Amino acid sequence: MKKGAEITSKKQRLPQINETEAKYSPMLNGNATNKVTKISEKKNPARLDAYTGAATFTDSDFSLIIQKYTQLSCGFRTSTKKLLDALTIRLSEQNHYKGGGEPNLNAVISLEKYMSLCGKPLTKSSIDKTRKIVKEDLEILFNMSIDFSDKINGKTAHFTQMRILQAIGMKNGDIAVTFSTQLANYLINSYIMQYPIALFRLDTRNANVYSMGKKLALHASIENNRKRNTFDIISVKSLMQDAPEIPSFEEVMNADRHLELRIITPFEKTLNLLMENNIIFEWHYCNAKKEVLTDEQLKKMDYKVFIKLYITFTMSNYPSNVR
Repeated sequence: MKKGAEITSKKQRLPQINETEAKYSPMLNGNATNKVTKISEKKNPARLDAYTGAATFTDSDFSLIIQKYTQLSCGFRTSTKKLLDALTIRLSEQNHYKGGGEPNLNAVISLEKYMSLCGKPLTKSSIDKTRKIVKEDLEILFNMSIDFSDKINGKTAHFTQMRILQAIGMKNGDIAVTFSTQLANYLINSYIMQYPIALFRLDTRNANVYSMGKKLALHASIENNRKRNTFDIISVKSLMQDAPEIPSFEEVMNADRHLELRIITPFEKTLNLLMENNIIFEWHYCNAKKEVLTDEQLKKMDYKVFIKLYITFTMSNYPSNVR
């Protein structure tokens, strides 16, 4: 364990989720941690500090800083985001949402359980490979901090260099971490989303699928969206912000100008992959009033039309007890 961390067992505040049977798991989340999922080396190129080797990834008023980045054995990747989400689900199970008292900062998940979540075979070669990847991702998370502003209890609060984890370790087949007190308190007082367990099984080589899938799940979970009946509709422009591998309009126009091939086609392919992987049941292009486009309208669609559209979607197996 790093920094003398001790992983202790405390009474669970929420029932453990049996991921082999459950389709969703409640997960604490905040605007800041959701932006971590959006960050990518492609869309948010790192600003490197020549003296410390630290990398800073910036998205609007949010910054993700990874210390010793040039010395680490891997970059910030989709598998890192998956591991953070798995550990955050454990953190969520062990604490009361908006509850008082000291939070339980420790999260433990067995390597074999995590591999099962991700659909990995429990062979020796697969276990060895996954253990190596997890160790690399833990190093990234341990060296990570975030700068951001967010509204807490109606007031804007500014956070600087908020650590994600304060200790990491792997022992006796377990992945064990200690979250920072500041991040745990932030999450406990933020929001809860219904996280689709099937997200863990997505191929990490396509960064768009994980980020867009999580964005749709988050959108469907937001209480105000469900109250306004907008939980199943999102603008193309908004969803595109969570597509790290799809280039911007400006990038394409400055290169080959193939907007349909490089933007529209991968966008649609990603949504179709989310259907194939049972994250969403269906999706359709529509207008702001959820009116589905006709075949004739779809034939006339170009980028100018595309970027102003919405999609309506249905999450697969969404829990019936969640409004």
